[in-house]
Amino acid sequence: YYHDGKAPSGLFSHLSFSGFPRSGHPTNSASGRGCGIDLEKERICCWGRADFGRSANKECSPTLTATPGQKFVAVVNSETHLCGLDDSGDLYCHDDSGKIHHVSNIREIAGSGYSIDAITSEYEYLRAGLFITSCASKNLFDSSPEQIPAEIDAPALVEGLTGCFWSAATGQIRCDEHRMG
Repeated sequence: YYHDGKAPSGLFSHLSFSGFPRSGHPTNSASGRGCGIDLEKERICCWGRADFGRSANKECSPTLTATPGQKFVAVVNSETHLCGLDDSGDLYCHDDSGKIHHVSNIREIAGSGYSIDAITSEYEYLRAGLFITSCASKNLFDSSPEQIPAEIDAPALVEGLTGCFWSAATGQIRCDEHRMG
């Protein structure tokens, strides 16, 4: 049972949760961690998982801090990783072993559990399995980028549904079975 019941002080947006109780009982939690972007959008703070190297005097662990002049726009908190996307298109993923991986040219991210989906600036689709060793590999996204269905103009990811895309202009959603996890 990892959740220690403490949340940090302050206000956060773009919340992402993982591993909270799976069958209605708190001891069935795999990681029990919540993460959010602070209101200044300069830091991502996580809480609730006391076994992740957090000492009594730290409110947040892990944390990601934006590079000077950048702001975080999205967060994905998976079972083993914390990933933050900044407004310049840089994606930073911090794994549970303390390694950080950087990928540039990303316009959007979504994810849950053990995966992260991304859309690049060229509207290509990337998906990565997030496991404890992912950041140890040379490239977080080991597969080649895939084209997004042509019927979806200016696509966005559908949160919680791997391999699904939608267009705000038309309201159309398209899911490809071979991409769905």
